[in-house]
Amino acid sequence: MDTAVDRHPYSINFVGDRSVTTNLSWGQQWVWDALSNLPDGRHMCISIVQPIAGEMKMTPDRAARGVADLVNRFESLRTVCVDDGDASMGLRQRVLATGALPIELWTLPRFDQEASTLVATELSRLDFDVHDLPFRAVILAENDTVRLVVIRMSHMVVDMWSAGLLRTELKHALGLVNPNDSARRGSRDWQPVEQANFESGETGQRLSDRSLQFWQSQMGRFPTTLFSRPSAPPETPRFCEGKVSSRAGFDAVHVLSRRYGNCSPAVVLIAAVFALLGAWSGTASVGLPVIVSNRHMRRLQGLVAPLTEMSAVCVDVKGLRFEEIVRSTAHASLVAQRYGQYDIPRYLDLQAEMARAREGFEMSSYLNVRLWGDTPPTPPDAEHGHQAILDLTDRTVVTWNEGFESYNVKLGVLADLGDGAAHLTLRTDTSAIPRHDVSALLSSLDPVLIAALREKDFDQAGVERIVVRALEGQ
Repeated sequence: MDTAVDRHPYSINFVGDRSVTTNLSWGQQWVWDALSNLPDGRHMCISIVQPIAGEMKMTPDRAARGVADLVNRFESLRTVCVDDGDASMGLRQRVLATGALPIELWTLPRFDQEASTLVATELSRLDFDVHDLPFRAVILAENDTVRLVVIRMSHMVVDMWSAGLLRTELKHALGLVNPNDSARRGSRDWQPVEQANFESGETGQRLSDRSLQFWQSQMGRFPTTLFSRPSAPPETPRFCEGKVSSRAGFDAVHVLSRRYGNCSPAVVLIAAVFALLGAWSGTASVGLPVIVSNRHMRRLQGLVAPLTEMSAVCVDVKGLRFEEIVRSTAHASLVAQRYGQYDIPRYLDLQAEMARAREGFEMSSYLNVRLWGDTPPTPPDAEHGHQAILDLTDRTVVTWNEGFESYNVKLGVLADLGDGAAHLTLRTDTSAIPRHDVSALLSSLDPVLIAALREKDFDQAGVERIVVRALEGQ
């Protein structure tokens, strides 16, 4: 930037209705277990960037009051963790009733995209100590007019659903929307403390029992391992992350979704992932822990807190047509959504018990499915001959994150549909899946989906042929 940014703390306090200490909720347990040991603590963070229209002439005082209102309203944003060796995961959560908000006011003579990028870059480097207030905010002002409000929060107190609620709440707090706007809003009636207390009660324990019974039955169906191919020495760097972004894949999953009926485009993409992994591993079925949001009950729709955990999805692939794999994936995913709420220490005990009972059993993978952005309709002629989709394959791009560090798993899969493209990201330990094989799997996504469009009876043997060709051609 040509001009320096003036930065200084902005003094304002938060005030809540109660101060209370209780157990971690299951969602908090899951976040802590899944993310706390990662080499980069920024994985424990979620950000909200809220632009302010220049013509609104909002002052820093008004923006700061809006941020304070948000923290006053939602206890998760003023919740810290305290050490307790007797508690599950060694932590308990403590809601603070009063305190100072960590807000900075950044001012500059002229706001532009470079200034916005600077804020995002600066906050992206910020992570949180679990014992500190899980919240930071920056108000960026052009002279005395606010142009941007950025909030960064610990994943221990929010998930992506919560971030959506908080974005809506922040807009209301800043006066940026009609107060009668019908967008879903957060709730003050059911806070993280209520959720944790519910989970420790009789009904919550029955819910956990039922989910863990489902996990046990599904783990019995999982292949012993997805990594039965001969292992190789890890590469340098050891961990890799590759991503394919495909507009052709986006249109293909939408066409196939309509063709098969009662199967969402996301399910078609997930089914393709299962088929590809089955073809690579040679297993008759593919089992993966899948991240689920657990927002089924009405009272949880407005809860600002992490509720995500994982549920088990196992799909048979060997000898089946792709359409059958899609339908099986739809059924397995729907059932799994009901069984994603459980006590994490009990789950870890169950996983260890399964490893003892099944020699060589390991479950060091996960799948996360995300939908975001606009989804423009499939081209009208895509149902005919599919040439329009085939032409889009020239725009498919594979990229690599050269600085990726491990998610303490052998394979992490992210399947996204957003902004008119299907995205498949594979994060791997190269001792389990070499970069060569990651590249082959990514490059096989388009051919598999297009073959499914062309051939009514396209089956898993066809998927295997595509993957083998890609492996041999890399």
